[in-house]
Amino acid sequence: MSFDVGQRVLRFLTDTRTAPRYPTEPAVLAFQELHPSDVAALADSPALGICTAYGGKTSHAGILASGLSIPVIFSLGEALNAVPEGQQVMLDGGAARLLQAPDSEAVAAMEQARLDWQARRNEAEAARLLTAETRDGHRVQVAANMTSADELPMIAHSGAEEIGLLRTEFLYMGRDTAPDEEEQYEIYRRIVRGLEGRPLTIRTADIGGDKPVPYMKRPKEMNPNPGLAWPALQSG
Repeated sequence: MSFDVGQRVLRFLTDTRTAPRYPTEPAVLAFQELHPSDVAALADSPALGICTAYGGKTSHAGILASGLSIPVIFSLGEALNAVPEGQQVMLDGGAARLLQAPDSEAVAAMEQARLDWQARRNEAEAARLLTAETRDGHRVQVAANMTSADELPMIAHSGAEEIGLLRTEFLYMGRDTAPDEEEQYEIYRRIVRGLEGRPLTIRTADIGGDKPVPYMKRPKEMNPNPGLAWPALQSG
Protein backbone atom coordinates (compact mmCIF):
# COMPACT_ATOMS: atom_id res chain seq x y z
CA MET A 1 0.00 0.00 0.00
CA SER A 2 2.78 2.46 0.91
CA PHE A 3 4.47 1.85 -2.48
CA ASP A 4 1.18 2.46 -4.28
CA VAL A 5 0.61 5.75 -2.44
CA GLY A 6 4.22 6.77 -3.08
CA GLN A 7 3.85 6.21 -6.80
CA ARG A 8 0.65 8.26 -6.91
CA VAL A 9 2.34 11.13 -5.05
CA LEU A 10 5.34 10.92 -7.40
CA ARG A 11 3.07 11.23 -10.44
CA PHE A 12 1.56 14.38 -8.96
CA LEU A 13 4.98 15.87 -8.17
CA THR A 14 6.31 15.17 -11.67
CA ASP A 15 3.04 16.22 -13.32
CA THR A 16 2.64 12.82 -15.01
CA ARG A 17 -0.86 12.19 -13.73
CA THR A 18 -2.03 10.05 -16.59
CA ALA A 19 -5.18 8.44 -15.32
CA PRO A 20 -5.37 4.66 -15.78
CA ARG A 21 -7.95 3.58 -18.33
CA TYR A 22 -10.70 1.54 -16.75
CA PRO A 23 -13.30 -0.22 -18.90
CA THR A 24 -16.63 1.29 -19.81
CA GLU A 25 -17.75 -2.03 -21.31
CA PRO A 26 -17.04 -5.67 -20.39
CA ALA A 27 -13.34 -6.50 -20.79
CA VAL A 28 -10.45 -8.45 -19.26
CA LEU A 29 -7.85 -6.06 -17.85
CA ALA A 30 -4.09 -6.58 -17.95
CA PHE A 31 -1.75 -4.89 -15.45
CA GLN A 32 1.99 -4.92 -15.09
CA GLU A 33 1.33 -5.02 -11.36
CA LEU A 34 -1.96 -4.55 -9.56
CA HIS A 35 -2.16 -1.94 -6.78
CA PRO A 36 -4.81 -1.45 -4.08
CA SER A 37 -5.93 1.83 -5.66
CA ASP A 38 -6.60 -0.04 -8.93
CA VAL A 39 -8.86 -2.51 -7.13
CA ALA A 40 -10.81 0.30 -5.47
CA ALA A 41 -11.40 1.94 -8.86
CA LEU A 42 -12.63 -1.33 -10.38
CA ALA A 43 -15.24 -2.09 -7.73
CA ASP A 44 -18.13 -0.74 -9.82
CA SER A 45 -16.65 -1.30 -13.29
CA PRO A 46 -17.78 -3.86 -15.90
CA ALA A 47 -14.42 -5.66 -15.77
CA LEU A 48 -14.79 -9.39 -16.46
CA GLY A 49 -11.39 -10.41 -15.12
CA ILE A 50 -7.89 -9.25 -14.18
CA CYS A 51 -4.47 -10.61 -15.08
CA THR A 52 -1.05 -9.28 -14.12
CA ALA A 53 2.54 -9.81 -15.21
CA TYR A 54 3.85 -9.59 -11.66
CA GLY A 55 2.59 -9.69 -8.08
CA GLY A 56 0.74 -12.36 -6.15
CA LYS A 57 -2.61 -13.24 -4.64
CA THR A 58 -1.30 -12.77 -1.08
CA SER A 59 -0.41 -9.11 -1.73
CA HIS A 60 -2.63 -6.34 -0.38
CA ALA A 61 -4.05 -5.79 -3.86
CA GLY A 62 -4.58 -9.53 -4.31
CA ILE A 63 -6.54 -9.82 -1.08
CA LEU A 64 -8.72 -6.86 -2.04
CA ALA A 65 -9.23 -8.21 -5.57
CA SER A 66 -10.57 -11.49 -4.17
CA GLY A 67 -13.68 -9.57 -3.14
CA LEU A 68 -14.52 -8.45 -6.70
CA SER A 69 -16.14 -11.78 -7.64
CA ILE A 70 -14.26 -11.96 -10.95
CA PRO A 71 -11.33 -14.19 -12.03
CA VAL A 72 -7.91 -12.78 -11.09
CA ILE A 73 -4.61 -14.30 -12.24
CA PHE A 74 -1.20 -13.11 -11.06
CA SER A 75 2.39 -13.51 -12.25
CA LEU A 76 1.91 -14.40 -15.91
CA GLY A 77 5.31 -12.84 -16.59
CA GLU A 78 6.54 -10.87 -19.58
CA ALA A 79 4.45 -13.03 -21.92
CA LEU A 80 1.44 -10.96 -20.87
CA ASN A 81 2.99 -7.87 -22.45
CA ALA A 82 2.97 -9.60 -25.83
CA VAL A 83 -0.82 -9.98 -25.83
CA PRO A 84 -2.18 -7.19 -28.06
CA GLU A 85 -4.93 -4.91 -26.84
CA GLY A 86 -8.29 -5.95 -28.26
CA GLN A 87 -7.28 -9.62 -28.48
CA GLN A 88 -10.08 -12.01 -27.50
CA VAL A 89 -8.92 -14.02 -24.50
CA MET A 90 -10.29 -16.57 -22.08
CA LEU A 91 -9.36 -16.30 -18.41
CA ASP A 92 -9.46 -19.45 -16.31
CA GLY A 93 -9.03 -18.33 -12.71
CA GLY A 94 -9.11 -21.86 -11.32
CA ALA A 95 -6.24 -23.07 -13.50
CA ALA A 96 -4.45 -19.67 -13.55
CA ARG A 97 -4.45 -19.79 -17.34
CA LEU A 98 -4.88 -17.15 -20.05
CA LEU A 99 -5.81 -18.49 -23.48
CA GLN A 100 -5.63 -16.24 -26.54
CA ALA A 101 -8.15 -16.50 -29.38
CA PRO A 102 -9.99 -19.52 -27.90
CA ASP A 103 -11.83 -21.74 -30.35
CA SER A 104 -15.50 -22.63 -30.03
CA GLU A 105 -14.75 -25.90 -28.24
CA ALA A 106 -12.66 -24.13 -25.57
CA VAL A 107 -15.34 -21.48 -25.11
CA ALA A 108 -18.06 -24.12 -24.72
CA ALA A 109 -15.97 -25.98 -22.12
CA MET A 110 -15.38 -22.76 -20.18
CA GLU A 111 -19.07 -21.86 -20.31
CA GLN A 112 -19.91 -25.25 -18.81
CA ALA A 113 -17.24 -24.81 -16.14
CA ARG A 114 -18.73 -21.44 -15.28
CA LEU A 115 -22.22 -22.92 -15.00
CA ASP A 116 -20.83 -25.61 -12.67
CA TRP A 117 -19.09 -22.94 -10.58
CA GLN A 118 -22.27 -20.87 -10.40
CA ALA A 119 -24.24 -23.92 -9.26
CA ARG A 120 -21.71 -24.55 -6.46
CA ARG A 121 -21.90 -20.88 -5.48
CA ASN A 122 -25.69 -20.98 -5.35
CA GLU A 123 -25.51 -24.13 -3.22
CA ALA A 124 -23.11 -22.42 -0.83
CA GLU A 125 -25.35 -19.36 -0.70
CA ALA A 126 -28.34 -21.52 0.24
CA ALA A 127 -26.34 -23.22 3.02
CA ARG A 128 -24.62 -20.13 4.41
CA LEU A 129 -26.75 -20.02 7.57
CA LEU A 130 -26.34 -23.71 8.43
CA THR A 131 -24.03 -24.84 11.21
CA ALA A 132 -20.51 -25.47 9.88
CA GLU A 133 -19.65 -29.08 10.60
CA THR A 134 -17.32 -31.59 8.96
CA ARG A 135 -18.58 -34.96 7.77
CA ASP A 136 -17.06 -36.66 10.82
CA GLY A 137 -18.97 -34.35 13.17
CA HIS A 138 -16.32 -31.75 13.98
CA ARG A 139 -17.85 -28.32 14.68
CA VAL A 140 -16.16 -25.37 12.98
CA GLN A 141 -16.68 -21.78 14.12
CA VAL A 142 -16.89 -19.46 11.08
CA ALA A 143 -15.82 -15.87 11.75
CA ALA A 144 -15.38 -12.77 9.60
CA ASN A 145 -12.99 -9.85 9.80
CA MET A 146 -14.32 -6.30 9.70
CA THR A 147 -12.53 -3.10 8.75
CA SER A 148 -15.52 -0.74 8.75
CA ALA A 149 -18.98 -0.57 10.22
CA ASP A 150 -20.26 -0.22 6.67
CA GLU A 151 -19.42 -3.90 6.12
CA LEU A 152 -21.95 -5.00 8.74
CA PRO A 153 -24.86 -5.78 6.32
CA MET A 154 -22.60 -7.85 4.06
CA ILE A 155 -21.14 -9.81 6.99
CA ALA A 156 -24.56 -10.37 8.53
CA HIS A 157 -25.77 -11.77 5.19
CA SER A 158 -22.71 -13.99 4.77
CA GLY A 159 -23.62 -16.38 7.56
CA ALA A 160 -20.55 -15.62 9.69
CA GLU A 161 -21.16 -16.62 13.30
CA GLU A 162 -19.01 -13.88 14.80
CA ILE A 163 -16.58 -11.07 14.07
CA GLY A 164 -13.19 -12.58 14.80
CA LEU A 165 -11.38 -9.29 14.27
CA LEU A 166 -12.66 -5.74 14.18
CA ARG A 167 -9.80 -3.50 13.00
CA THR A 168 -10.42 -0.32 14.98
CA GLU A 169 -7.81 1.71 13.07
CA PHE A 170 -10.49 2.53 10.48
CA LEU A 171 -11.87 4.94 13.09
CA TYR A 172 -8.62 6.87 13.18
CA MET A 173 -7.58 7.08 9.54
CA GLY A 174 -8.67 9.45 6.77
CA ARG A 175 -9.38 12.30 9.18
CA ASP A 176 -7.61 15.20 10.90
CA THR A 177 -8.54 14.47 14.51
CA ALA A 178 -8.85 11.38 16.66
CA PRO A 179 -12.35 10.03 17.37
CA ASP A 180 -13.60 10.89 20.84
CA GLU A 181 -14.99 8.36 23.28
CA GLU A 182 -18.61 9.04 22.36
CA GLU A 183 -18.02 8.48 18.63
CA GLN A 184 -16.26 5.18 19.29
CA TYR A 185 -19.02 4.10 21.67
CA GLU A 186 -21.74 4.79 19.11
CA ILE A 187 -19.96 2.85 16.35
CA TYR A 188 -19.25 -0.14 18.60
CA ARG A 189 -22.88 -0.10 19.81
CA ARG A 190 -24.11 -0.05 16.21
CA ILE A 191 -21.98 -3.08 15.36
CA VAL A 192 -22.99 -5.01 18.49
CA ARG A 193 -26.68 -4.41 17.79
CA GLY A 194 -26.25 -5.45 14.16
CA LEU A 195 -24.66 -8.74 15.20
CA GLU A 196 -27.74 -9.61 17.29
CA GLY A 197 -25.89 -11.45 20.02
CA ARG A 198 -23.07 -12.92 17.95
CA PRO A 199 -19.56 -12.53 19.46
CA LEU A 200 -17.36 -9.57 18.55
CA THR A 201 -13.60 -9.33 19.07
CA ILE A 202 -12.26 -5.77 18.97
CA ARG A 203 -8.57 -5.15 18.34
CA THR A 204 -7.06 -1.95 19.69
CA ALA A 205 -5.88 0.43 17.01
CA ASP A 206 -2.93 -0.79 14.93
CA ILE A 207 -1.45 2.58 14.01
CA GLY A 208 1.96 3.08 12.45
CA GLY A 209 3.96 1.30 9.78
CA ASP A 210 1.79 1.39 6.65
CA LYS A 211 -1.11 2.93 8.62
CA PRO A 212 0.08 6.36 9.82
CA VAL A 213 -2.26 9.11 11.00
CA PRO A 214 -1.32 12.79 10.62
CA TYR A 215 -2.46 13.99 14.05
CA MET A 216 -0.41 11.52 16.13
CA LYS A 217 3.03 13.00 16.66
CA ARG A 218 5.40 10.07 16.23
CA PRO A 219 9.15 10.31 15.73
CA LYS A 220 10.31 9.93 12.14
CA GLU A 221 11.66 6.47 11.25
CA MET A 222 13.62 5.37 8.19
CA ASN A 223 11.55 2.18 8.08
CA PRO A 224 8.46 2.31 10.30
CA ASN A 225 7.27 -1.23 9.50
CA PRO A 226 9.55 -3.07 12.00
CA GLY A 227 8.03 -1.00 14.80
CA LEU A 228 9.56 1.30 17.39
CA ALA A 229 10.97 0.15 20.71
CA TRP A 230 10.48 2.73 23.44
CA PRO A 231 12.85 2.73 26.46
CA ALA A 232 11.41 1.36 29.67
CA LEU A 233 10.15 3.86 32.21
CA GLN A 234 12.38 4.06 35.26
CA SER A 235 11.47 5.69 38.56
CA GLY A 236 14.17 7.68 40.32
